[in-house]
Amino acid sequence: ESQSVDEVVTFIHGYGQEHRDLTSILKHPDPSAMVRWALPSPYWVKVNVGVGYSISNQKAVSDIIIQVEMGQIIGSSFRIHNLFNLMFMAEVVAVLRGLQFAQEIGFLHVFLEIDSRAVILKLQSKEEDYS
Repeated sequence: ESQSVDEVVTFIHGYGQEHRDLTSILKHPDPSAMVRWALPSPYWVKVNVGVGYSISNQKAVSDIIIQVEMGQIIGSSFRIHNLFNLMFMAEVVAVLRGLQFAQEIGFLHVFLEIDSRAVILKLQSKEEDYS
């Protein structure tokens, strides 16, 4: 069965009004007010560092992804590290490698993202630590 343009337009208007009415009742948070990751400014890059660790093999795998302004990946690295006996050591080496990598490709302003709470606390600490 074919429908006229007027019938389709009327249906769409009715559906849109019903959608607006229902969403106003549900009172969902405004999407623009939600917290989201913001892209770095043109002179900044975001360095994501991830580490996987095998205790039995004493090996770690680190991955580094460097992104710029519009989320484009401008660099990535994957490395296997041998003879680590602590996960913390592997994470620290991966962070250092990520920062060096960003510097090597010409960026000095970096947002660092890593999941290790221990490494984050050490980086934020004002005290000298020679461990």
